[in-house]
Amino acid sequence: MEIPKTIRVGRKRYKILRPETLTGKRGDIFYAPGVIRVARFAANGAARRSPAAQAETFWHELTHAILHDIPHKLWCNEQFVTDFSKRLAKAVRSAKF
Repeated sequence: MEIPKTIRVGRKRYKILRPETLTGKRGDIFYAPGVIRVARFAANGAARRSPAAQAETFWHELTHAILHDIPHKLWCNEQFVTDFSKRLAKAVRSAKF
């Protein structure tokens, strides 16, 4: 899956940055400036993350953005966001056009 450079959630436009690594994490989101970051390599920089793993991280951070925009009480619940975004990523991968 190609990860976009920008995406709109409600009235907020998020810029997606693709750093090589992020210390101790695969991705993150900054709501006020509208930034989502998805790491290309594992935290130690030794192994490139697969496209599927990067896409799953993108869907995870986008799920945070959508729930934050609603606003929904689960926007910061990591377990819920992870469970939901894993299923979303799998559904998108299975889509046939």
